[in-house]
Amino acid sequence: MIIFLFVIPICLAQFNESLIILNQSNFSNPAYAINLGLPGFGNVQKLTGFDYKQKHQVYKGCSAVYNGRMLLFGGDDVNPFIQYENPKSIGELVGCELQTLSTQLPHDMIGHSCSAVDAGVIMCGSVVEPQLCFMFQGNDNITAIQSTNQEHNYAAMVTFQHFGIIIAGDDQDFTGKSVEAFDGSSWNTIGEFPIVVDNHSAVVIGGNSGAIYVFGGWGATNAIDSTFLTQDGGSTWIKGPSLLTKRGQHRSVLVDGYIILHIGGRNATDVGIDVEMWTFQDAAGIARTQLEWHLPNFTLYPEPFLVDYKQAQKCV
Repeated sequence: MIIFLFVIPICLAQFNESLIILNQSNFSNPAYAINLGLPGFGNVQKLTGFDYKQKHQVYKGCSAVYNGRMLLFGGDDVNPFIQYENPKSIGELVGCELQTLSTQLPHDMIGHSCSAVDAGVIMCGSVVEPQLCFMFQGNDNITAIQSTNQEHNYAAMVTFQHFGIIIAGDDQDFTGKSVEAFDGSSWNTIGEFPIVVDNHSAVVIGGNSGAIYVFGGWGATNAIDSTFLTQDGGSTWIKGPSLLTKRGQHRSVLVDGYIILHIGGRNATDVGIDVEMWTFQDAAGIARTQLEWHLPNFTLYPEPFLVDYKQAQKCV
């Protein structure tokens, strides 16, 4: 088995950031922040001063950072009768608020995935229209782009070598393994993922000369702990080390270039899963650590944003 390694210095003391985690499914779940600096590395704080504004759901939405703006697109709610559910919403994290833009998406977007490319933020795969795609290029510039060739509900999407890459996800028959790349005008099928999976996560390690890692997700009957990586954008895949905990409906976030935090999610028995940290090292390979960083029990489809530590403290 080949594992893609990187020679890097890991120095957590250099961090001056916090990871704000939005986890709003019914307007009762507060936002949280994880301190990524020293002292206090790993401290989890409830952000009692954070205001969701009660206009935008986080659950089953997707997030991206574009031109320095921390954005959230679409989303659903556990309770279909909730007053403020709006799957066309676009939210922006500003200070200690999730502000809702006046412009809306052209279509309901729920259970989709998204990623920022040079031209804007691509989003695809809503459960309402599983092949539908849009691009956000600014508050008043949201356009439809070509639909994907296959259905990609609850897929994972990353940007690699300037292409948007969408990976696997559910289809009507739960047989979807397609990997597609968006070249700026059209989607092209470039390969198949090794297994059928949805509700997984994906992260690019090492930039355009690195690799795409895909973590966990939901298999046929339960969450899985499998990971796979590709160095060619998705044509060929290699099996990687397993997660320490099976999880789906989670998020994975890259911090400091070569550290990944796996946040939230669930398996068949546990809804509250602690954060798992992966560090990509030298000859020692990949260190995997199950951290005792306790988030609320119902942390499903969370959306994480890296912010300055002092900014997060203003929301405590």
